[in-house]
Amino acid sequence: MLALKPGWVHELSGTNNLVSDALVAQAKVDKLAMWDTYERAGIRVIVGTLPPYGIYTGSMRVWLDDLNEWIRQQAQKRPNIVLVDYFEVHAGELGNYEIGYNRDNTHTNPIGAAASGRLLANVIKQLVPPRRVVSHAQGDSANLVTAGRSKDGGAGTVPTLWSTPNLAAGAFSRIARTDGVNGRWQSITVANGSNGSNGSNGSNGSNGTIQHNIAVNGTTLSVGDVVISAIEFDISNPDPAAAAKTQGFSTRLQAYNGSTTTDLAQSMCFAPTSTDNFPSWSRSGILVTPPATIPAGTTTLLFQVLCNGGGTYNVDRATVRNLTKLGLPTNLG
Repeated sequence: MLALKPGWVHELSGTNNLVSDALVAQAKVDKLAMWDTYERAGIRVIVGTLPPYGIYTGSMRVWLDDLNEWIRQQAQKRPNIVLVDYFEVHAGELGNYEIGYNRDNTHTNPIGAAASGRLLANVIKQLVPPRRVVSHAQGDSANLVTAGRSKDGGAGTVPTLWSTPNLAAGAFSRIARTDGVNGRWQSITVANGSNGSNGSNGSNGSNGTIQHNIAVNGTTLSVGDVVISAIEFDISNPDPAAAAKTQGFSTRLQAYNGSTTTDLAQSMCFAPTSTDNFPSWSRSGILVTPPATIPAGTTTLLFQVLCNGGGTYNVDRATVRNLTKLGLPTNLG
């Protein structure tokens, strides 16, 4: 970790120590040692409290409360520590996991993980300057998606420079944005009653796929370059009768070599392999894929938007950035 020279580190540990007084005490010693090491290196720490259990046995609750309260106190005393209180966002009234937040009484399920992620993101937003993720204006030279805001594509028209293998033109429309951002959403309507698929392994198996092709031309994009993608989204009217594991929304980068495709990176709002369909807090935001390297033999980079299950999927400001050509760090995007 020290070799990476980060500005911040997120530290969350100690769950496996909740078996005896001695091991809880050791967890505190270990945490202090880590925090001291980071402080000497000029690294600030975002430290999390431990989430609850679904069922407590023996003295587990006493040990958990003791360690979490100690973490909270240390965060108040040490200037290099910022607290993320996961326990409070996960615990119900009696201190156990909130119903629907865990999968085995110990680990979070997708809904619990989403709650943790939103809490952490809200803390981070107050600590670091915002990073430009999506391109706002059509024609931005730093954006490889030449139709990121799909200036046309009115009712019944597939947006120019985008294609779809499984949606009729009538599924597309353009609607005004009312969230304070200038421009319009590209709206995609998928009929209810569909069975979703995440379209992995080169398959366009989702209910609604749109795709933008980017040439690996050796100039703006070359083999070996590192890229990321992002898109803004707002989802409404999900199928109220959708079966479990049928709804989801994601973006994906694929490499095409003239005959086959290879998955490079994928970002998910919600995966259709999850038993939980869209929770209310995951229906809008920005999806960003991890950095991906263009492999040898690639002729075209495919940027795909996958809409799984019935509903209205609004997207805008689609962006693919070449981190290598822009001289940006390729490990974080």
